Amino acid sequence: MTPTVSPLLKTPILLGALGWCGCTSTAATAVPSDASVAHDDPEQPCTIDDAEGCRALARAYRRAPNTPPERWRALADIASRGCDANHSAHCHIMVNLRLLGLGGEPDLEGAVAFARRACDLDGGEGCHTLAMMSLRGYGLPLAPQRAVAFLQKACRRDHAESCFALAVALRDDGEGIPKDAERSARMMQRACQLGHGASCFAQGKRERGTALLEKSCAADEAGQGAACLRLAEVLVTPSDRAEVDTQRYMALLEKACSLDASDACHRVAAHYRQGKLVPKDDARAMRFTEAACELGHKTGCYNLGFGYINGHSVPKDINRGIDLYLKACDLGDGDGCTNVGTLHIKGEHVTRDFLRARSLFARGCERQSGHGCFSLGMMHHDGIGVPRNKTVAVEFLGRACDLEYGKGCSALGVYFLREKIDAAKAKLMFEKACTLEEASGCIGIATMLLRGDGGTQDQAEALRYFEKSCALDSGDGCHQAGSFYLNGIHGIESKDLAFKFYEKGCALQNATSCYNMGIFANENGRHAEAAQFLAKSCELGDEDACALISELPTPPSSL
Repeated sequence: MTPTVSPLLKTPILLGALGWCGCTSTAATAVPSDASVAHDDPEQPCTIDDAEGCRALARAYRRAPNTPPERWRALADIASRGCDANHSAHCHIMVNLRLLGLGGEPDLEGAVAFARRACDLDGGEGCHTLAMMSLRGYGLPLAPQRAVAFLQKACRRDHAESCFALAVALRDDGEGIPKDAERSARMMQRACQLGHGASCFAQGKRERGTALLEKSCAADEAGQGAACLRLAEVLVTPSDRAEVDTQRYMALLEKACSLDASDACHRVAAHYRQGKLVPKDDARAMRFTEAACELGHKTGCYNLGFGYINGHSVPKDINRGIDLYLKACDLGDGDGCTNVGTLHIKGEHVTRDFLRARSLFARGCERQSGHGCFSLGMMHHDGIGVPRNKTVAVEFLGRACDLEYGKGCSALGVYFLREKIDAAKAKLMFEKACTLEEASGCIGIATMLLRGDGGTQDQAEALRYFEKSCALDSGDGCHQAGSFYLNGIHGIESKDLAFKFYEKGCALQNATSCYNMGIFANENGRHAEAAQFLAKSCELGDEDACALISELPTPPSSL
């Protein structure tokens, strides 16, 4: 569903400086009037002048089952006053409290305000959080260049994770950020100097990097979960995968997940869902997916929503599934926005609302959902809920194709061909769509080759594309390939091959394939089978099949 996420996105917004999980929010309670909060270590109290003590307390609350709500409220009171007293670390504690809704309701706007305050007070953590929000479009407008500016500011303040994230962004030339290898290397070196283990590892300093990650993973400190995640990553490099210590790798990932590294939860879920590295366990995969979502992982929320919508490993709950899709959308997953928009277009489980659908498709497209751009383009093309505008439609279909959504490329090919704009461009669009395994693109290029559109006629190549479309489960493609073999269009006549394709085409609900299978069966004396195929063809709308059923020697049986 969702493209591979750049390492720049691996640092979850909710981790920040605390490294503690989201717990169930509860109703407001009275706040103690004293200016400190005690916890298990009396030598390290939480006070306005001791943010580290408050962070340690937050981690202790995270580990404790059912922490009373008044304790979170008391912690928030101290942290808020600490932020007012210009302690940036306290401001960032408030960022996490507001994001997670601990001691009250989640407050994204309040979290942004505290993050800005932390960043203004020379707090690298606050600037880093603003960078992640700008990169995801979560709480702030989607703005990769602004994210880079925040990362630069945080790195200058010795925030190692920001230096690393900036190095990755400049190295990978993604998210709208220009590639700069030399600067990337400097940032990676800076992060290593600041004790960032993954950065040292990336520079080839494997021993130092591993030692730093091992130390951070074992320490009860901020960033512990991220360190365990990266330790799992660096210990399983591509060359080592054949000899991976599965037990240690999974233990590190699960530890990282328990310490609030959302991407670790997501990866554990994927391993249990795929069943390659560990035995397949869908129920366990869904539990880790839920943990990832609770920690703000957009794909985790999308996958959890998909599970509830379809009743996969969890009880089917359409409303909860829709809410999770919308949460994924808010976290930056464009397909989450698009899926809910599609429900509004169809009027399935929600009110049919073209305006709402258009808004969701636009958000999805903005968040790099090719499906969202395609859907928005088709609304403009067909005049659904908006004035018909082919120019705008082509723009959005082009975006969809650029995002490698095959239906967008195929739709452009159809447009260029039907409007007689450019046969060569149409062919390129169909070819790209087919390469992206969009069956309609394969059919489009096959049809052009068969007819000689654009000046080239090649029946053998046309057959190859029809066969590929059939392999991609297009009933129309199977029917066309079967007709090639039945009629010997490309010089090879074979009824056996023809009806092999027709049989698959019929299974894929192609009425003409079912009709041909019925004729073939009747000619070979299999009248009952013929009646079944013709009945199905008739149900699929073929009137000739409906007329023939009554002429068969054996009455048709219902399929």
